[in-house]
This record gives sequence, structure tokens and C-alpha cells, in this order.
Amino acid sequence: MNYFSYFNLPLKFNIKKKKIRKKYYSLQKKYHPDFYHNCSLKKKEKILKKSIYINKIYKTLKNPIKRIQYILKLYGYDLKLISKKNQLNKNFLDKQFKYYEKLEKIKLNKNKTIKIKKFYKKIKIKLKKYKKKIEIELNKKSWKQSFYIFKKLFFLYRFKKNIKKLF
Repeated sequence: MNYFSYFNLPLKFNIKKKKIRKKYYSLQKKYHPDFYHNCSLKKKEKILKKSIYINKIYKTLKNPIKRIQYILKLYGYDLKLISKKNQLNKNFLDKQFKYYEKLEKIKLNKNKTIKIKKFYKKIKIKLKKYKKKIEIELNKKSWKQSFYIFKKLFFLYRFKKNIKKLF
């Protein structure tokens, strides 16, 4: 059973976090180990495994990047397996290099905090754009194109996190 089915949610990218959280709490109320302290050891272990699994699902579904990655994996596009064989095109690799160059240049600037924050906002805007693009492709069930967009999105997501550490 896939994560979406387990949480009784539609298999799609755009799901409200509130809905995911509500399903999570509902399942944890039912399967949290603290509610089974008087049960047999076997039952406790079974409930603990179920609770751990519910936590894993929640962590995946509440994070949009992990959610996309999971959806793509369900359809045979596993980033960990494919990215070794199927690298990004040269244009995006050049863009990555330019992003890092720009960041290094900003770090040397006197007003670096302000410039870093501006650059951070630009990356956030690009991320939003790619999220919209991937949502369209996922809805069309265009897995190959979704995967290609996801690799860019994944890079920008990590890059944004690195920039955020600077201020």
C-alpha cells in the first residue's frame, strides 16, 4: 500500500498540509505506543512498527519535495537510482555553476547580507515557478518531464537552504 492510500489521500502533489496533518494525528491517536502499555510484548512491537511507519509517511507527505520524489518513485523515477545514469543537461549544469559563482561574489561584497537576502528571494521565486511547472506535469502524468523538472527543483531547494544559512 502506498503512502497516499495509507493516509486515505488522493495520489497527487497538491494536498493541503492541514489535511495531511489531520490524517497523521488521527492515525497516531489510534496507533501510538503509549496507548498500548498494558498489551503483550508482541502487540507492543507491532504497534511500535506501525507508529514508526506512520511517522515516516507523515515526514514524506508533509514535505513537498519529498512528496514529489515519492510520487515519481512510484512511477519508476527514483532520483537515487536514475541520477547516476541520467544527468542534467549542460545548460542547467551551467546555471548551477553560475548560481554558485554569484553566491561567492555576493559573499565578498560589503553589503553581503542585503544582497544575500535578495538572491535568496530570487531563488524562492524560481522554486515557486518550478513547483507550478511540476504540478502541471504531474497532473498530466508526464513522469519523464516531471522528473526532469524535479531534478532542477531539488537543486534549487538545496541551494536555497544553503543560502539561508548565510543570514
